[in-house]
Amino acid sequence: MAAEDLHRNPGWPLIFELVRTVDYRFFHCRRCSCCVAFPDTFFEKAENYGLFVAVINFRLDKQKEENRGNVCITTADVHCLQCNNLFGVKVINVTVSDKTKDSREFFWLTMTELVYWNGHEEVKASSVEPPNRSRREIEEQIERIY
Repeated sequence: MAAEDLHRNPGWPLIFELVRTVDYRFFHCRRCSCCVAFPDTFFEKAENYGLFVAVINFRLDKQKEENRGNVCITTADVHCLQCNNLFGVKVINVTVSDKTKDSREFFWLTMTELVYWNGHEEVKASSVEPPNRSRREIEEQIERIY
């Protein structure tokens, strides 16, 4: 099963485990080692947070809305499906002045709660940088995932 196929159905209960070989690169939970995301879905990094367009093996808390002036953001906390470790938030919807922005859902994950298997060894996820891609390459990758 391809990583892209897993991203299309992220809500199904799935514990996807990978053998740590040179064939695979992935982010996993620092507590239980459950696979959480693949590097092709990692798009941005800001301080200790990483922006992912898809994750697997997660559970969402109840949605909540936060108002910041004329901006309303709908989010839900993201937890590890296996050990319930809190990873970050899923941004579900952004509304500006009663107009929903054309945006896809995405995940802001705390990189200190993740570990990255680079094909040879485990490294801190916070030390990993997203791949350099052009805007067009990013849009094409997102289209393949969704």
